[in-house]
Amino acid sequence: MSSAPLVDGHDDREDVFHSPGGGLLRSGNWLNRTFRPALRQAKLDDSMRVHDLRGTYASIAVQAGANIKALQRALGHESATETLDAYASLYEDDLTGLGGAINSAAY
Repeated sequence: MSSAPLVDGHDDREDVFHSPGGGLLRSGNWLNRTFRPALRQAKLDDSMRVHDLRGTYASIAVQAGANIKALQRALGHESATETLDAYASLYEDDLTGLGGAINSAAY
């Protein structure tokens, strides 16, 4: 996915994201005004970080058997190895199911 539409025609030093009022969008304001209230409304821990959502998305996708190359591209990783190294190890109990899956496939 390219970011070109967001930055075309803009100087490298210009801000890309703006608040609803047109001013500079500051992450702290967005977190306090939008993200944390949404977490509380969803009855989730409001200390969660935005980046935690990325890890959750990636680890659930790996667990669900997503195409690793597609996930690599979605996350913007250089290689599928980077994706797997970062997110596939989150489910250590998968080793238990591995034996059963191999056994089922063999018979």
